[in-house]
Amino acid sequence: MFLGADGIAAVATWLQPIYRRMRRDLIAGDYVQCDETPIRCHDPDVRGETVPGWLWALSRPGGNVVFEWRMSRRHAEAATLLAGFKGVLQSDAYPAYASFARDRTGVVCVGCWAHA
Repeated sequence: MFLGADGIAAVATWLQPIYRRMRRDLIAGDYVQCDETPIRCHDPDVRGETVPGWLWALSRPGGNVVFEWRMSRRHAEAATLLAGFKGVLQSDAYPAYASFARDRTGVVCVGCWAHA
């Protein structure tokens, strides 16, 4: 069965409470992994071209993984995604994460072996 865009939007709306709970549980913990991946996407305002977007992932070992789509990789995106978090933040060397940790008491930024 093919849902189409309207059906997918409806399913996304129904799943919002589950997403919010999963994200809240991750932020309430004391250890989070965060990363962002570039993905080209269609922009209806730019005829015939794709533009960069970013799929941000937030997780912890043995826990939930949540994804959030953003059209930017600005430092402010990391700050809003991680708002309220205190603890160990594991990520690659993207400066947005170090900036987030530096600007907040109780956040320690650590690297990951995959990027060592």
